[in-house]
Amino acid sequence: MNPWLSLLMLVPIANFVMIIILAFTEWPIQREARMLRAQAAGGGQYAPTYPPPPAPSYGSQLPPPPTPPTIT
Repeated sequence: MNPWLSLLMLVPIANFVMIIILAFTEWPIQREARMLRAQAAGGGQYAPTYPPPPAPSYGSQLPPPPTPPTIT
């Protein structure tokens, strides 16, 4: 969950909605525990489903590749 959603606690009706969402949403640790229990019971391979890393931005810190020398 996004930490910015905590600001919704300041809005009168949204705070009750957010408490309900947080109470009934499956947390990542619960999902991982369910996968580990399935693996321990012989239910298959454990493969965590984490989001992929973010793509590098256009202004990345990598230097440009060197240009090959020209023979004249």
